[in-house]
Amino acid sequence: TKRPYFSLWIVSWMFYAGYLAAAIGLQESPAFPLLVMMRRSCIGLSALYMFYGSFYLAGRPRSLRELKFATGMLVVWSAVAAFVVRDRFWITMPVFALLAAAGIYTGIAYLLRRKTYHGATILSIGFLLWGAHLAAFPYVESSQLLTTLEYFLTAVLTIMIAIGMIVEREVAIAEQSYRVLFDSASDAILLVDLVHYRIVEANGSALRLTKRSVLELVGRPFVELCPTLQSTETTGVQMDGIKLFNAIFRPFNEVPIVRGDGTTVNCEGDATLVQWRQRPALQVNLMDVSERKKVGEQLRRAEKLSALGQLIAGVAHELNNPLAVVIGYSQILAEKSGLDKETIEDIQRIHHESERASRIVRDLLSFARPSEPQKKAVNVNRLVASVLETQEANLEAAGIQLEQRLASDLSTTMADPNQIEQVLVNLIGNAIQVLSGQPNPHVLTIRTEEAGNYIRIIVADNGPGIPRDILGQIFDPFFTTKPLGKGTGLGLTISNTI
Repeated sequence: TKRPYFSLWIVSWMFYAGYLAAAIGLQESPAFPLLVMMRRSCIGLSALYMFYGSFYLAGRPRSLRELKFATGMLVVWSAVAAFVVRDRFWITMPVFALLAAAGIYTGIAYLLRRKTYHGATILSIGFLLWGAHLAAFPYVESSQLLTTLEYFLTAVLTIMIAIGMIVEREVAIAEQSYRVLFDSASDAILLVDLVHYRIVEANGSALRLTKRSVLELVGRPFVELCPTLQSTETTGVQMDGIKLFNAIFRPFNEVPIVRGDGTTVNCEGDATLVQWRQRPALQVNLMDVSERKKVGEQLRRAEKLSALGQLIAGVAHELNNPLAVVIGYSQILAEKSGLDKETIEDIQRIHHESERASRIVRDLLSFARPSEPQKKAVNVNRLVASVLETQEANLEAAGIQLEQRLASDLSTTMADPNQIEQVLVNLIGNAIQVLSGQPNPHVLTIRTEEAGNYIRIIVADNGPGIPRDILGQIFDPFFTTKPLGKGTGLGLTISNTI
């Protein structure tokens, strides 16, 4: 059972068995002082170890140093008693008095803990009677008949104690198995006392769910964790456990649980009437459903996006042809001679917006039908420099100072250059739009560096950054902070897909 007092009592009973064997086997032998010393040492050490085991049972353990010292003193006393004291009664009485006191003390210890130990009542009666009969043994030892009766009574009481120990051992093993299951359960489990509805036990999952320590949770009224119980209808002290169960948990009902930091988490659960330390209690099982709801929401979004992607792919494909015609004819018109300046500007505006629409269509197709990357050996520094060259006019127009910190001797890597260009263009475009609305100076920094087996490209600006409350949404399709008609919300989504 891994209980310290059992180990000490095993030693005690071994010494007691040695004493009984010597007392019965050597009953007709001469009373040699050495044999008397051994018998009295056995009974004395049995009493000593019984006492120390009982100290552990009563929750008052003693140090091992004290036990060693007491053992030595008792052996010395047994030797002095055997070789010096001639009166048999005065040799027998002290050690049996000690053993009787140990038995009575053990019986009292079990009596005080009968509410928490199964079989404690049997053990309490057994040890008290055993201690009483041992106290009487020195006085009846001179009578053969009474001595025989004492041995018989010893056997009966020992069997009684053994039965109590077996019950306690089996219950302790069952409790230990339950405790392992209780502590390792993935669901949060709380045991609630049905008298005052206070939490009396909580497993590790319950501590993590409620964000409270054991000291903060155990002893706290369950109503403080569950606002559902705040109504007077469900908080009556006389209410039985079944009504409490029905009040809190209905099929598929989500129960808000208040955490230690003041936040609430929705839980599903159930409750069962159990026995806790021989008293009825309510075992409440709670399961956090927020993660399951989040996964379900992601699944629904994924299904919607899959259907939307098919629709977008079809629409974008159909738009490609007319856009190609508009772009082609706008180029032809712009090259005709004899057009006035206003007409040329109108044609250029048509061409520009057509190109913009064409890029949006390409983004939609990239989102709807991600293609396999066409990897080849790429010099990242050259690729970054090429993209920055195409964006130079846009950066200058926005008054943005560009800082390039490209690592020297950067290794080539296998990558799809078109995908990298698309990501860089999206990030630079976002930086230009954000910085154009901020006070000077406007600084955009682009760095490259080797990071183990990878090459890292870092794009940073001195703008305000992304607010924390939308940080988790920036890669969501069609999410944008730009005004209506100013952004598609696909740039970062496509970058994330790549």
